[in-house]
Amino acid sequence: MTLGPFPSELVNDPQFDELVGRLCSHPQMYVNPVSFGAVCAYLDGFNAARNGGPLIGFQPWLVVRAKDGNNLHWQGLARRLLPTVADDVALPVEERAIRALGRLIAEYLEYRRTNGLTKVFNDYSRWLLRRSWYTGPLRRKPEEGSDYGRG
Repeated sequence: MTLGPFPSELVNDPQFDELVGRLCSHPQMYVNPVSFGAVCAYLDGFNAARNGGPLIGFQPWLVVRAKDGNNLHWQGLARRLLPTVADDVALPVEERAIRALGRLIAEYLEYRRTNGLTKVFNDYSRWLLRRSWYTGPLRRKPEEGSDYGRG
């Protein structure tokens, strides 16, 4: 029997999902000039206004997917991973990137809905532990007498 994510792990923001779809389909209605950077800034602003909830876990998910870029903002990672679709070939380069960004974010939101935040961050922590340069708290052993790390 496979259980889905706990309800507390689910971040459901239909307004954000709708905004991403509209913004990435018709960026000229939201930003001027139309550019990938302007659309990312718009999304970052919306995300900040919602205290980081809509895009929580997006950057770590992109890092795992790219197998690199831990030091990059999600915008830089997304640019590297943009999926191309034949239907977009006739569009200007920036609009093509914006549409691809919309698809990438929608894919992440679906992944997060299906798997929950714990899976997103677990995958990221496992990725970190495979890096020799990582010396953060996941590598440290719990101190004696501490509850840290006890299940």
